[in-house]
Amino acid sequence: MADFSENLLIEQLLQKDRTAFRQAIHQYQPAVRTLATRIAGGSIADEVVQEAWIVMMRGLPTFEERSSLKSWLLGI
Repeated sequence: MADFSENLLIEQLLQKDRTAFRQAIHQYQPAVRTLATRIAGGSIADEVVQEAWIVMMRGLPTFEERSSLKSWLLGI
């Protein structure tokens, strides 16, 4: 279950708020990059990370908040 600040971030992301997107990147990018590097290797990790962000933003309207936003993003 998401906490209040995460709920607010999700709402702002749904409204396509650029500041919220920058905040999400700042908050979650290190973990996403680390996982991408471990799974896909360093040579294509940046492409994998970029694709994960695109998929997250497209899928966010259907996010059911059964996990944290970070967990959901890492699962992508």
